[in-house]
Order: sequence, then C-alpha cells, then structure tokens
Amino acid sequence: MAGDVAEVQSKPDAMEARSTVAAYNHPKHHRAVAAVRSSGPLSEQACSFAIRVGLVTGLVTGIGVTLNPYIEYYADQPPEKRLGPSGIALILCGFALQSLRNWLALLDVRLR
Repeated sequence: MAGDVAEVQSKPDAMEARSTVAAYNHPKHHRAVAAVRSSGPLSEQACSFAIRVGLVTGLVTGIGVTLNPYIEYYADQPPEKRLGPSGIALILCGFALQSLRNWLALLDVRLR
C-alpha cells in the first residue's frame, strides 16, 4: 500500500518536472533571460551610475563638512548694525518670490 501512494505522488512530480524543463528550453525563455541579464540590477550601466552617485555624494559631503565650521563661525559673529538690514532684505526676497507667479501671470509671460 505504501508503494502505491509513492507511485501516485511521483507521477505528478515527474509531469511537473517535464513541463518545467520544457518551459526553460523554449526560445522565448532564453530571450527573456538574456534581456533581464543585460538590464538587470548588476548591469554595467547600473554599476557605473551607482559609483558616480556615490562619488559625487561623498565629494559634496566632504566639502560640506570641511566648510561648515567656517559658515557657522561667520553666522554666529555678525555685527549688530547689519542684522536689521539683513532681516529686511530677507523679508523683501520672500515677498518677491511669493509674488513672482502673480507677476508672470499679470504680464502674460509664457514659460515653456
């Protein structure tokens, strides 16, 4: 009886294995695998892009870390007479940026 059960279970497995082998030997499968390999996650284009992004990120981070103490020093040491005019200039820049869209619409300036 145990032999009969093993025979019944092995027949579907054999049929499934044959259909799987037939699917992998199909020409369309080989083209699909080749397309995935050439544009996959480890293609040369993806690796070179990742290396460039990593180098640029590291370079910008290094420059920022180097210059940050100097920027903080000058930001902490402004003369008191320049604080008022600097604040007014920042407020005017904010107003100008907020109203730029309205001025472009009023003057009928077309952007691409």
